[in-house]
Amino acid sequence: MSRTPAQSSVVQVQPQANVYTILILVAAIVLAVTLGVVLHTLLADSPAGYGLTFGDLFGPLKLKG
Repeated sequence: MSRTPAQSSVVQVQPQANVYTILILVAAIVLAVTLGVVLHTLLADSPAGYGLTFGDLFGPLKLKG
């Protein structure tokens, strides 16, 4: 008797929806922390930061010169 190789089918398994939810939550937390660090650096007094006020972030640009 001869044997024929069995055909193996590959089934693509999708990750559970919980994985995507956790990835979105991690991305949102990283974005919030980054925004906090950037705002702290811009609003902190010298030498740790730039000493801007919150209104300076949205006001017209003042060029030195």
